Amino acid sequence: MKEKIAKLIERFPNHEKIIKSLSGSNARFQDLLRDHHDVHRRLASAETSGDPARKADLESRYRNLEEELIRLIQGYPMA
Repeated sequence: MKEKIAKLIERFPNHEKIIKSLSGSNARFQDLLRDHHDVHRRLASAETSGDPARKADLESRYRNLEEELIRLIQGYPMA
């Protein structure tokens, strides 16, 4: 899980504290993070497979997961 968190923090460094907090306390965030990482890994593989339909589907899923993660991050109450 640490690798998944680190990659998301790398993508959104201004939200490091929120990402760490959500990853330790929010089951929905954890599920999305796991799915986001999995789709990212599969997308990297699809880029070399030569299957444009699969790549397009994975890109769409990746964007949707990222948008949902961003919504959770932005909706996190600031102390």
